[in-house]
Amino acid sequence: MTAFKKSDFNTATMLKDAFFGFSFALPLSLAVGVCSPLGLMSALPTAIICALFYALFGFKPSYAAFAVVCSTAAYSVFAAHLGSLLCFVAVLITALCRSDKFKIKIYPPIAGAVMLGFALCVTVMQTTNYFGIGATGKNVIEMLSSYRSLGFHGNWRGVLYGTIVLVVMITYPRKFKKLRHNIPAAFWALLITTLLNLRLNPSTQITAINEIGNYSINAQSLLDATAFSSFNPDLYVIIHSVFCAAALFIIIMGSSQAGECATSRAQLATLGIAGIAGSVTGAMPFYSDYKEKKPVLQALASGLISCAACCAVMIFANGLIARIPVHSLAVVLILGTWQDIKPKYLKAAFTSGPLAIAAFIGCAVLMLVLNTENAVLVAVSLSVILMSITKKSA
Repeated sequence: MTAFKKSDFNTATMLKDAFFGFSFALPLSLAVGVCSPLGLMSALPTAIICALFYALFGFKPSYAAFAVVCSTAAYSVFAAHLGSLLCFVAVLITALCRSDKFKIKIYPPIAGAVMLGFALCVTVMQTTNYFGIGATGKNVIEMLSSYRSLGFHGNWRGVLYGTIVLVVMITYPRKFKKLRHNIPAAFWALLITTLLNLRLNPSTQITAINEIGNYSINAQSLLDATAFSSFNPDLYVIIHSVFCAAALFIIIMGSSQAGECATSRAQLATLGIAGIAGSVTGAMPFYSDYKEKKPVLQALASGLISCAACCAVMIFANGLIARIPVHSLAVVLILGTWQDIKPKYLKAAFTSGPLAIAAFIGCAVLMLVLNTENAVLVAVSLSVILMSITKKSA
């Protein structure tokens, strides 16, 4: 953000930013809520926090964090919330205690493998929602086994909706380079497929696809979505939460020091505060930094309007939200995760010699075999070893 000057405030720009924040936060929040073990009720606090902090500080989703939280929440929702809370408390403490002295450097080929692993994991886990197969599993191995036992029999109308989302999200940013800065591709994709679904399936009683379904938002439902409602102090759950917190912390701090996330102590502290608020209210902790500066008052106004719009749509237009195809939401997550991969890390894996290639392949396999949070910790351990080896050989 930049300091406020009266001449900087522009009502038209503020309203445009507010609509972009709304159309940016709502589709992603619905996707991460509906397609994760946290559930639909986590979408509202996620949308509120995402819309407000995106407007103020440019925070946007980190699909890597989404993959870690989903992996942990599959075993215990409380462990995911607690792990997120511990992570962002650590981020805030690190920011307040001179984060520039705390270094996390990941061997580039391993960073590429971890990113690729996140994309593969999300793809495998969300394919059941994309195709409407009905498979279940807590991790990639269990999900693949479920696909094998059930057979790959998709709901082809649902697949059509998901494929439309895929085409829109790939082509729209390329064909409409100016418009994409006003309305994101995910918003258009969900709008098109939802309207098409209303035309092809006018009655909810005879719908042929997987939809979000009827819901109601009230104080009790929101309370049930918070971290406190699923309180479980079991030792196994605590261990899972610690692994989740460590993996999330590595992702955030590694991205920060690579210049891809919050790059200053103030940004990192704000990120910690946003994450703590999200963890307590049951939101998906998937915040990162977009590095865009805006006047404070204008950003605050657009953020508050975005928040109000998200709340109004989810509460008063619940009949329309209920008809959104889950197939479409799954593709938003799958494609977003693949788009999150940094090509420079993949390039480093195949231009740094045989050791780098072996590390890349090994870590990519680990991401599929182990739980996501455990795989991240193993990959970082291997990164430390390989970086020390490469320094000695140099």
